[in-house]
Amino acid sequence: MSGRRPADHGSELAGISRDILRRFCRLPSVAADAPADPRPGDGWVCFTVGLEGAWDGELVLACAPGLARTATARTLRTSPESVTAAEIDDVLGEILSIAVGSLKAALPRPTTYGLPTPWSADGRPGSVRVAGSEVRAAGQALRLTLFRRAPEG
Repeated sequence: MSGRRPADHGSELAGISRDILRRFCRLPSVAADAPADPRPGDGWVCFTVGLEGAWDGELVLACAPGLARTATARTLRTSPESVTAAEIDDVLGEILSIAVGSLKAALPRPTTYGLPTPWSADGRPGSVRVAGSEVRAAGQALRLTLFRRAPEG
C-alpha cells in the first residue's frame, strides 16, 4: 500500500489533533489555518517522533504553554495550578504517541516509529516540511507538523 498523497496529510493531522483533544483531554477544539512556520515561540512544549522505513522523517507536536497546562489538567482531572512540568511532558508525549499511531495508517508501509523525545527547532538535518495542522482549544494552539527526510544523492 502506498499511503495517501502528501497533500492529504494536513487534513489528516487536523482530524487527529481534534479527536485527541476531544477524547483524551476532554477539550473542544476547532481547526485553524496551518502555520507557515512549524517552529514555535518561546515557552512552547515540543516533542518529536522519528519515522523510519518507507517514510523517513518525523512528526512534531508543538503546544502553546497555556494549552499544555490545561490539556494536562483535564487529562489528569486536576487543577491547572497543580500540574507539574513532568506531568505536562508525560501527557504531551502520550498525545504525540496517539497521533503518530493514528497517522501511521496513512503513511506508506512499512513505516515504524520510536518514542517521543523533546524537539529542537532545528529538527533532523535534510528534512522538509510536508504537512502541518493547527487546532485551537482553550484559546491556544496545538500544532502537528509532518516532515520527510530528503533522499540522499
